Parts: sequence; C-alpha cells; structure tokens
Amino acid sequence: EPESWPEDVDVSIALVCDSSTDRDTVPRSELLDKNEGSCILMRLPILKPLVDRIPADLQRYEKYIQPEPFRAVMILAALHDLEAFLGNLTDNSDNSDKLLAPEE
Repeated sequence: EPESWPEDVDVSIALVCDSSTDRDTVPRSELLDKNEGSCILMRLPILKPLVDRIPADLQRYEKYIQPEPFRAVMILAALHDLEAFLGNLTDNSDNSDKLLAPEE
C-alpha cells in the first residue's frame, strides 16, 4: 500500500500486487477517504493459482507448465517479455538488411 497519496487530485488509484499464495485470497478493491480526496486501493493476488478462469486461448499452453498451475504473475511476466521482444524488433525496423538470428 502506498505510504502517501497525491493531494491535489480528484481520484488516486493504486494497484497492489498481493504475493499471498492462499487459495482463499480474492482480488478486491477499497474506496478510501484520504486527505480530502478519494483513493481507490486495488489488490491483485498475482501468485494465486487461476482455476477455471483461464481463457481457452491460454488453456492450451497449460500442458507446457505442468505441474505448476497458471498464475497471474506468469501471464504478466510473459506479456512483459513479449513486449520487450517486440520492442527490440521495432527499434531495429530501420535496419531492414539485418535478419533475425535463428535463436530469435
């Protein structure tokens, strides 16, 4: 949770990544009244296993990570890596004479 909130704004939103592995932990949000402004605190249990909430497009990859269950943190990390990879490709797009190495 943030130690301090901005003062001269109408609404502040903070997303807290909860590292609890407890299966009973659920995502939640709270409306707080701090410093005469509204603050929304959202908690996302990123290590909680996703059960029965995996889209079909992702569920087919579950066999590659067994016995580990899908977790929100895995999907966020994969998106981060994919964005970094695609960013590297677009940064080098002006070098059309360079080809990607087989590893890439």
